[in-house]
Amino acid sequence: MGDRKFPALELAVNEALRKVFGQEEFWNVWGQWAYVTRFGSREYGLATETSDFDYCLEIPKRHASVAKIIRAHLQQILINKELVKRHTCIDAPGKSTLSWVYNGAAKQHASINVSPAGEVTPALAITAFLKCYYSDKPVFRKAAQALAASLREKIHGVVLMAIPGDSVEQSLKSAPFFILCAALKQHEDEDSANAVDSAVASRAADETAKLWRLLAGFSAESYVVRVDTGRNTVCIVARSSEYSRWSADALLVLHTTASGQTTNTARKLSEPFWTWIRQRSFQAIGQQWLPITVSSTDFRFDVGGQTRHLLSNYIQCG
Repeated sequence: MGDRKFPALELAVNEALRKVFGQEEFWNVWGQWAYVTRFGSREYGLATETSDFDYCLEIPKRHASVAKIIRAHLQQILINKELVKRHTCIDAPGKSTLSWVYNGAAKQHASINVSPAGEVTPALAITAFLKCYYSDKPVFRKAAQALAASLREKIHGVVLMAIPGDSVEQSLKSAPFFILCAALKQHEDEDSANAVDSAVASRAADETAKLWRLLAGFSAESYVVRVDTGRNTVCIVARSSEYSRWSADALLVLHTTASGQTTNTARKLSEPFWTWIRQRSFQAIGQQWLPITVSSTDFRFDVGGQTRHLLSNYIQCG
């Protein structure tokens, strides 16, 4: 499904802004038209049919106090125009995002972030980086998409990767996952003395198997993924005391912006859930990593040191 409803959404956004600001102030801020920006997997080309549509509208910082009012007006307009399913259109408490499901058989999820200028800049920078990195790697792009699709499959009726509304401790969102895939490829390309045979590299199935192997072998307790969107680079480095501020995070996919700010984009991932992802990766390449049978649902709860200690009796690290 393409973004066929985007023009109607942007029209609704402009209508909401004119109601909040009035015609004169609207003209002073946006001129003739306020443009909505698209970002996320749909924009950087790694979406699946069920991927969300992600939008943002940046407003001047001096108008930060009316961001919630803008979302409220937009919510009512979307409902009145019957663009969305009424009960799904929600302005999440404590966030800057209005989310909904478009009307129609596809049940397509979408959201728009309405916040002061600069707050969405990191997400936009990551979108631009991933779009550039994967643009000339069609075979590898398909492999990364295949892994993401597999990790999103329902196991015992449960979706495990990036499920909307799931516990924030139990999800690996698309952006850090695809950054991790890029880092694994980049690291292997730089370390390998022999380039992959061109005939093998041209087959998506072989590239997918190789990526599963790289994911299975990645030790998050020993290594860190770093992406610098200011310099347009991605790499893997040793996890040292330099990264102690993120010591409680299971997986570090650190994003450094052009302004020098660094955040962990994978902070929502729990350690047991990362263990489950590695176990799935070993299974995909025909190997057993945990000498016990572990259900995917065993990792769907908030955990701390006790569970980590229990798991350490079974996990063969390395």
